[in-house]
Amino acid sequence: MEDLDFHVRAMREFGAHFMDRIALRYRIGSPSLMHSPDPDASQLQCQRAGHHRMQAKYREDRGVLEVYALVLYTRTVLRVL
Repeated sequence: MEDLDFHVRAMREFGAHFMDRIALRYRIGSPSLMHSPDPDASQLQCQRAGHHRMQAKYREDRGVLEVYALVLYTRTVLRVL
């Protein structure tokens, strides 16, 4: 979740290009330091708390309207792609 703010700032500054192929592979599983295939309750709680802190910071910096526009966008458009 920490990278989300960076990605949004980078897209604002430099734009974005959507590619119709795999450009990055993301590892999730036991070798990953951040994720496990079966997270325990404390890990899930920590992830949710980080997500809420990130949203609060972004809301404070950019405003409520932009936060909810991004949330709506990610929950609809990106799921279709």
